[in-house]
Amino acid sequence: MIKVLYAGKSLRQRRRETILHPPKGIKYETLVPVNAMKPDHKISIRKKKDSTLPLLKMIDFLRIPNIRFLKDVKNIDLVHTPGQLLLNKIPYVVEIDNPACLSFYSLKILKSAIGGTLIKSLLKSKYCKKIICISEAAKKSMISTFKDAVIKKKLAVIYPYVKPNKKMKKDPKKTIFLCCNTKFYMKGTKWVIEAFDQLSKRYKNIELWIVSNTPSLYLATYKNNKRIKFFPAKFSKEELYRKFFSKVDVFVQPTLQDSFGLVYLEALANNMAIISTDVYAIPEFINDNGYLVKAPLYMYNKDYSLKDEYFTVDPKQNKESFYSSVEDPSMIKRLKKPMEKLIKDKKLLKKMQAASKKLIETKFSEKKRKADLKKIYKEAVK
Repeated sequence: MIKVLYAGKSLRQRRRETILHPPKGIKYETLVPVNAMKPDHKISIRKKKDSTLPLLKMIDFLRIPNIRFLKDVKNIDLVHTPGQLLLNKIPYVVEIDNPACLSFYSLKILKSAIGGTLIKSLLKSKYCKKIICISEAAKKSMISTFKDAVIKKKLAVIYPYVKPNKKMKKDPKKTIFLCCNTKFYMKGTKWVIEAFDQLSKRYKNIELWIVSNTPSLYLATYKNNKRIKFFPAKFSKEELYRKFFSKVDVFVQPTLQDSFGLVYLEALANNMAIISTDVYAIPEFINDNGYLVKAPLYMYNKDYSLKDEYFTVDPKQNKESFYSSVEDPSMIKRLKKPMEKLIKDKKLLKKMQAASKKLIETKFSEKKRKADLKKIYKEAVK
């Protein structure tokens, strides 16, 4: 039995899935009970007076990366950290969504003489056994960012997983679209609403469900379109599955920023066709099961390195005010085209839904993640 401490006090659902369903022969321990951790929709919301922001700005000023020393680590074979580098002289693996997580999403720290050197040194340390990248995009980012053979050799892509939902309740007489997020503008929700509103004037048996923190302006503007249904972003995963995901045909979310969106896996797990943007890891969720549209902006370069202007402390990537100012009228047309195809062609829709089912059972399966993790853990404690 290999005892693994999963560090972090507020872990996202995709990490909790691993902890709650460990590979055979692996025992996980956590710093706080899993059932005491906040749900994803609360983790994602930054309060207006966020007490951590002054601290982050101080960290940025001092160029301190995302490092920590774990106290009282006893009877543990290995530590698994969510984007944190350890000063302890114990074996560990670090899991990343993109390189910026190692520096509190600040490229000033990542590229600074002190912070950047320290991060690179800790990644190359003999105690850092493996660097788990949760997407191919994350792996390419690490390679382009650090350009180091030792670090490159430690990289391994292991996708998160979501169990397939076996309780589907889809209505064959309707085509239901879903856009689900906590950040209305960041996820391109306004374009989805506008595209659907135009389509609803031509097609009858269609609905759009918006689960988000929708601004009052949009609630007022589209209140007379009864085919657009608005819901607050306050549901647990179980509630989302029961009330929404199990009944939806197409997940449409033209995101402007995503390192890795668990919601796309949840869409696959509920046999939805997917329409989204060609941003970072999103193309890895979509092949024969949906459509990719060109994004209005890109926070990453062609080699998957991160653009300086978007990754800072108190970054644009987390500011709804920034995303609300992004305009691209052609996005409506780019979304309408694939949405209309799936409204008109039921055979194509069913084919794409079947392709999503296959992806969640193979590429993003629980069995594959468990096997890959177990292999890495065993190698790390040799």
